[in-house]
Amino acid sequence: MKHYLLNFIVFSSLIILFAGCKDDKDNDPVPVTNGNVYIVFENIVDGQPVEFGNLSYTNEAGNTYSVDMLKYYISNLVFVKFDNSLYPLSNYELIDETFDTSKTFMVSLPVGDYKKIKFLMGVDSTRSVSGAQAGELDPLFGMFWDWNTGYVYLKHEGTFIDAFGDTLPLVYHFGGMEALTLQELNLTLPVSQETRIIKISFNLNKLYRNPNTIDFNNNNIHSGGANWITSIRENVTGVFAVDAVL
Repeated sequence: MKHYLLNFIVFSSLIILFAGCKDDKDNDPVPVTNGNVYIVFENIVDGQPVEFGNLSYTNEAGNTYSVDMLKYYISNLVFVKFDNSLYPLSNYELIDETFDTSKTFMVSLPVGDYKKIKFLMGVDSTRSVSGAQAGELDPLFGMFWDWNTGYVYLKHEGTFIDAFGDTLPLVYHFGGMEALTLQELNLTLPVSQETRIIKISFNLNKLYRNPNTIDFNNNNIHSGGANWITSIRENVTGVFAVDAVL
């Protein structure tokens, strides 16, 4: 009887010991493997902040113009580490100058050191031809072409002063699969437990500058067209820049 009692005591002690060890392990802090990074977009015209209704901006062709609407899609961000490993995100963000909140969003990245950020300006082919969708791709945001079954990637609307001194409407709606562009921006981004901030600027004047100078005279209302799309697409490459990593 004593033999069984002794075995019971030893067995019970082991259960308590293991239970205690498990509790200690469960209470250990979970190692942090991701960090939060806020991405902040600022829309500018050669260093000047975009202000709606301000008919005082001048493009490379010498046209004086205003901005009454400016919005564009960026999507499918990819962060590149210094060892060239990739961390892709399947996100779609509508940057709309009308709403400050739309110009900031957060991503969660694995801890590590990053050297580059890539993204599409526009909506990728799979989502663009899938019809009207929800979230940032909701047609209620006014970025979906019903007649073309696809998304507008960028809208700039306003007015400009033509060669005769008249104020005319200015409308550029940039989209279609031939307009999709990949942006690649270099940066130095160490991701840890600390929240980081990436500030990215979009320079509207660069859209009309290089390598193709866009003159608004007789060329001021566009919602597609291969020649115009090609000219703007070639200019889009230089419109974004990383201004700071905080």
